[in-house]
Amino acid sequence: MVGDEAVWGEELREFAIYCQDSLGCRKKIVCHMCVFDQHNYFGKLHAPSNMLVHCSSKHTIGYKCPKSGCMVRVATPRELPLHIHFYHELPTGWWEMTPYNEKMNVMKGD
Repeated sequence: MVGDEAVWGEELREFAIYCQDSLGCRKKIVCHMCVFDQHNYFGKLHAPSNMLVHCSSKHTIGYKCPKSGCMVRVATPRELPLHIHFYHELPTGWWEMTPYNEKMNVMKGD
């Protein structure tokens, strides 16, 4: 649970992929909207200074992460606390921890 929001199966797997891909990109940003809205998991790296231009030309302008120094933009207000939780608050490697690993293999409602 993230706040009142349950995150299961495919969405949880997408956050795991997103966080893993972001690990090796310290000078560039993986576009959240490319991953979550277009399911494009590879090659969507952008310079932090280019994120606003990329998001406004390829997506909707979205909502900027409020965390200091983070230039990630998400498509909906619902995605902001999810991004903050999975990307900023959880430790690196959270996707390998049992509670998350088990939930990635369960579909919502099972």
